[in-house]
Amino acid sequence: MARTGTVRATAVDTGRSRNAQDADQPPIPDLVRRDFTATVPGTKMVGDITYVPTWEGWVYPATVIDCYSKKVILTRWTTTTRHP
Repeated sequence: MARTGTVRATAVDTGRSRNAQDADQPPIPDLVRRDFTATVPGTKMVGDITYVPTWEGWVYPATVIDCYSKKVILTRWTTTTRHP
């Protein structure tokens, strides 16, 4: 449908950052010191979480990557920010 022009992507800029750190909290330490290499599998892993808007609401995917193999070793997602 995008080729026919019936569907278009849109971007919404709210003008504010959702990544601003709380001024009352100490800075988060960089535990890997931006060194994403490892000499042995399973000794250094990094993770990330983000949010993706969908037609039905927000999805929050999370991944864990082994720095040795550069492979994703865990992927999870949820539709809520509440913890069990």
